[in-house]
Amino acid sequence: MQPLKIVGWAQNGAGQGYYRIAMPMWALGIAGHQTVSIDRGTTGISPDIDVVVGQMVSDDARDAIWHEMAARSDRNFAMIFEIDDDPWAINADNPARDYYTPERLRMMARNIALSDAVTVSTPRLAEVVGQYNPNVYVLPNCIDASLIFMQRPPTRNLTVGWAGGSAHREDFASVSKELRQFFRRNTKVESHLMGSRFAGLIGRPRDRFTSWSANPEEFFPKIDFDIAIAPLAHNDFNRAKSDLKFIEYAALGIPTVATDFGPYADTVQHGVTGFLAKSQRDWSLYLQALVNDAALRAEIGSNARKWATTRTIHANYGRWEAVYREVLANLRGSELADNPVEAGAEVFAK
Repeated sequence: MQPLKIVGWAQNGAGQGYYRIAMPMWALGIAGHQTVSIDRGTTGISPDIDVVVGQMVSDDARDAIWHEMAARSDRNFAMIFEIDDDPWAINADNPARDYYTPERLRMMARNIALSDAVTVSTPRLAEVVGQYNPNVYVLPNCIDASLIFMQRPPTRNLTVGWAGGSAHREDFASVSKELRQFFRRNTKVESHLMGSRFAGLIGRPRDRFTSWSANPEEFFPKIDFDIAIAPLAHNDFNRAKSDLKFIEYAALGIPTVATDFGPYADTVQHGVTGFLAKSQRDWSLYLQALVNDAALRAEIGSNARKWATTRTIHANYGRWEAVYREVLANLRGSELADNPVEAGAEVFAK
């Protein structure tokens, strides 16, 4: 089959841009396709391509270019809108709330409708954007396989940790009481928070903190947790989020306690690859079990790491290729050489 010419147009160079644009473009490039990943600013997209993937097109400059591309009478390339969060359900304490004004949300909805197809990271998000465009494909988040082989730095004391951005304050607040009690009972257990200063919410304001870095090669080697936590508040925004945080912890062999909600409820195999906290009491119960039992930590961490090998971009870039080929074939009225992908279907098995 002929290699595809693909442009990945990221909203930014970090976080979502890395996982949803840069990483798939890199893997597809290694596989023989002609790919380029660009970050926000551009004067336009060359017509000599097969697919352009526009991530969260919701600013004036990119909106104008997206409309210009869609209006071309001679357009022969597929336009795919990529979205990894539900901006229509952002909670009040999320810093992104100010950016996604009603006008930006209307702009995004129009651009989704203009597109030939949409790619999302979760089935719930597919339901949300499906009201604007019926051609939705679920491509769950993947990680770089190098994480599987990364060795965590040793800790001086047993450490419970978390890594993430400032949008997770409500998530921490949802379990802060139980985590405070856990740390009061386990004074020799340290906490290590990375990316956001939420230590005060769990009663450990003086414990270790590592600033956020947009460079994964700098950030991931600093993760040294013996046990990880992944709290999620019960709200519509989190219901549509992906299981990425658990995949990252799992790849590093870190046993994780996660809220039994949203993406974690669908991904974590309770008692096998991690623990799911259904109640406030469960947080202390499972954290204490892991603190008290080194063999249990090793077993859960090993199981999680083995599972994480199924969610690397190296093992799954073909899913992106299949979707891109199908959307392009639908546009050009040609047959897809590979097996077609059902629109709206999840293309990874649990």
